Amino acid sequence: MMQKMIFQSMLSAVLKVAAAFVSFALTYIVARELNILDAGYFLFCFALVSIFSMLFRLGLNDIILRVFGANGLSGYANDVLSKSIQWIFISSLLFSFIVFTFSDFISATVFSKAGMKDSLIWMMFSVPPICLYSILGMAFQGIHRVTPATLFQTLFHYSLFLIVLYVYLSTGDFIEANSSLFAKIFFITSLITLLASWLWWFRNPQARFGIQPLLDKDLWTSSSNLWSATIMSLAVQWAAVLIAGIYLESEDLALLTTAQRTSILVSFVLLVIGPVVAPRIARYWSEKKMAEIQRLSILSTRAMIFLVLPLALVMIFWSKSIMALFGDDFSQASYLLAIMVLGQLVNVSTGVVGYLLNMTGHEVDYRIVSLFAGMFSILISFIFTWQWGAIGAASAIAIGLSVQNIGAMYMVKKRLGFWTIG
Repeated sequence: MMQKMIFQSMLSAVLKVAAAFVSFALTYIVARELNILDAGYFLFCFALVSIFSMLFRLGLNDIILRVFGANGLSGYANDVLSKSIQWIFISSLLFSFIVFTFSDFISATVFSKAGMKDSLIWMMFSVPPICLYSILGMAFQGIHRVTPATLFQTLFHYSLFLIVLYVYLSTGDFIEANSSLFAKIFFITSLITLLASWLWWFRNPQARFGIQPLLDKDLWTSSSNLWSATIMSLAVQWAAVLIAGIYLESEDLALLTTAQRTSILVSFVLLVIGPVVAPRIARYWSEKKMAEIQRLSILSTRAMIFLVLPLALVMIFWSKSIMALFGDDFSQASYLLAIMVLGQLVNVSTGVVGYLLNMTGHEVDYRIVSLFAGMFSILISFIFTWQWGAIGAASAIAIGLSVQNIGAMYMVKKRLGFWTIG
């Protein structure tokens, strides 16, 4: 069992490193190919996609992971997945049409960026397919299919986007590159990724999909706890970016979003190790093996710190050189990168605390921690961004992340009886 987990972790690590590289490459290409104004439009819409594609999973991603981790490809698990897909599809598609209807108001009045309208529309129509292929990715993770699980979180979509973009731009016969063009390509490649994930899922002989009754009180009770926690976690990560979209000029917004997406490289180990250990935590919990949960949690935390500390130090001390890769205009964002890397380092050093609480039935505790951290992040994001601009927004992101994860680590100690950094 341990050898299999090590192999899956190594495979997941390779694929997650590739995903982190592709995500970085996407930001790099956008910043290099577009002027800073258009880059600001696209990267801000890209941030909105990250927010709403998580929001409209409705808290079901961890439930799918837990259900398939504990039950495999059973009839019950298939029914839960079918119902989850229906909920996600209806709600996310309705949201996309609402944004389309009020796109003028949202772009020109809410964010004071009228030129962002077309990019906003196309990127928001990418939300439903991203939500759907991501939820299938969690199902793959639950049955320990590491390759498709990783591919259908972001790797396949972002890679395909870059390939299509490269082919299109290298032909030499195209309209001038702008944020709207990039957004259209992003939308088309999201649909292709959804089709690929759907076809891959049904290669499993036991996989099935059926129309389910929409009402399910038990599922909604579980998902609503996780959903509210997700909303507050999104507030921790993205409130400052949204508020910056209101207060900052497009050029400063481009600097902040580029630095923010680059800082996420530090947390790639959470994406590597977390989904691998989560199904095992769920199974150990169902089997009442607390010693195994503690051992797995502490070992994974030590491994993550060992892997990420050198990268974090490089990104802090050479932040100016790293940001200059995106263009000379971006080198001034070095302080933003260093600040947010510190926040991500705290995020990693606390371990897989979110998975620990959610996989052991302590969703309410995670919701309480996330609620406090989210409200706190929104408050300081308004104050800091208004007072200090982009540096204030970056500081709010770092502080919010630290508060959330330290709080969750305390709840793990309180409910499960151990510190993840023990």
